[in-house]
Amino acid sequence: KAPPIVTWQPTVHFISSSYELDHNMALRHAYAGVLVVLAGTYAKECAPLVLPNSNRTASAPCTGDEGSSCQFECSPGFTPVGSRLVCQNYTTKSGVNVLNRKFWGARCERLCSGTAPGCDQGQVPVRWNSTDANGPCFAMKCHTESDALEKLTVGAWQPWRLVRHPKTGIYAGTSDNTVGPEGQSDRAHIGINGVGLMFECVADAMGWQTRSEAQERVKVTLSALAGELPGFKLARQESDGWIPTFFNRSTGAALGRGPQVYTTLDTGLNSAGCLFAKTYFTSTSAAKDTTPEEIAATAEIARLATKVFHLVNFTNLLCTPNGKVAPNGVNGVAIPFTFQDDGTCGALHFPRDDGYYDYSELHYTVWLSYHQTCGNVPLGKCGNPSIEKMWTKWQGRRMSPDVNWTDTTTGKTYDLLSMWSSYIVQLPFYATHSFNSDPYWTQLFANHFAADLAYYRGNAFFAGDRGRFGIAAGFTDRWCSAKNSGYEADMLVQSGSRQDTPGAQGCKIYSPYAIAGYLPSSPSFVKGQLLDLLADGESVLPVEGGFILLRKSLIEPEWNQNNQVSMVDFASELFGLSAMALSTDFWVNNTNHAWTE
Repeated sequence: KAPPIVTWQPTVHFISSSYELDHNMALRHAYAGVLVVLAGTYAKECAPLVLPNSNRTASAPCTGDEGSSCQFECSPGFTPVGSRLVCQNYTTKSGVNVLNRKFWGARCERLCSGTAPGCDQGQVPVRWNSTDANGPCFAMKCHTESDALEKLTVGAWQPWRLVRHPKTGIYAGTSDNTVGPEGQSDRAHIGINGVGLMFECVADAMGWQTRSEAQERVKVTLSALAGELPGFKLARQESDGWIPTFFNRSTGAALGRGPQVYTTLDTGLNSAGCLFAKTYFTSTSAAKDTTPEEIAATAEIARLATKVFHLVNFTNLLCTPNGKVAPNGVNGVAIPFTFQDDGTCGALHFPRDDGYYDYSELHYTVWLSYHQTCGNVPLGKCGNPSIEKMWTKWQGRRMSPDVNWTDTTTGKTYDLLSMWSSYIVQLPFYATHSFNSDPYWTQLFANHFAADLAYYRGNAFFAGDRGRFGIAAGFTDRWCSAKNSGYEADMLVQSGSRQDTPGAQGCKIYSPYAIAGYLPSSPSFVKGQLLDLLADGESVLPVEGGFILLRKSLIEPEWNQNNQVSMVDFASELFGLSAMALSTDFWVNNTNHAWTE
């Protein structure tokens, strides 16, 4: 029998068939090189937990080993919040042991005075953080299921109205949902302007604004991007029209110091949004334009969107092996993330040994390059063999994915496009017809969703229920960040890989907007998860006309991002919710451009 253990910090290694007494006084016996711990449940046992305001009292505490779940019921006047209450251990990248073999996760939170514990049959609860005379509490209102989801969809539109400049129509890259329009940042993000134009189309289709109002808003934004708005001049690369990622939304002036860097990635997303607006307003003109003024406005939107698209020479996307622009793609092989004014290319993507490019959100830029150069001709008929070859090598990846992730709990392996966050497949899905209409790309989109859920349900998070999953990018708390940053792109981490280090899960963030973005993959399941998040309330923020769901930390429940939301990441919330309200075909049809100009 092993001696009693007071403290246990396990050291796992291989030993020969012998007995060993280590510094923790744990007696071990190994057979055939496999370590066997004889200390029984002492090794990973959590301290008994008395969960406040629940039936888990001193006479019936939560007990168990690491990975064990504890069931509980909240006392009257309190509501359960969270996914699971699990015995776990976690140390951040900075070395803070925030969970030292303790039960953590779900908990009981106080309902505000006078709040009913639940809703009548046929209704669902929506809760949110509030206060009353006794301090912090959860307020609640009951809705029908459809009304709750409608208010979530309307709410997801409000931050986009908030960050749009009233004169230039340019969108800020972040929103502060605690102040009004006058308190928003002047730091614009070019990719977000394309997404903002897409959502103006959503607002028109949903009837949130009149046709003429939507047209006017889109025309102002496109006029600014096209260089036709007095007092606003958007910074562009002089030779090929590429745009910097960040610029002043009042003037269009580039932000930053040193040699100007231009983004191919976000210039592409902006152009994709402009073309989306053109296709949407043109295709709905016969049904929705009821006056000569509205017909003329649609024609103007089409003209401006076409101009913005052609202000960028996407045919000059490719670079030579030594990092210089390859005019018309001739001798070009690498796809860059950035350009400079002198024609220098940055962050080059070369084809891999199998002949295909690694996948990234550059998908929309590569797609635009092919169609601007080759029009709508089938492969093999393009007049520019270099650009056609680039597109073939890009498209080939969907049939030969070179990334996979294995769920060590079930042993199931998922073929993926990347270990990076959900945005890497969600932005191209909603922005490009080549992705959302292709069965190979959409299957990989579904694989990313399944792997995301499995990752959170495993022992890296002990979550995954009631909407506690969603790998995304966004703001985070620096002290527990995996990358020592206040903004972080979370990622899948394979157990046992070199990335699988202490604190690899950062602040253990879950992102509801990532869940919403996957709605086309599993509509009924995702809808249920969103309703669970609304019922729990910790990620809910009331806004004008409804509410939104924001990122939260599983290890730091009090943290929120209410005053700092990155719009390029939050976009997935309205992407998915609009697909639920308007159908996925709304996105498939309005990314199917004519390519005839």
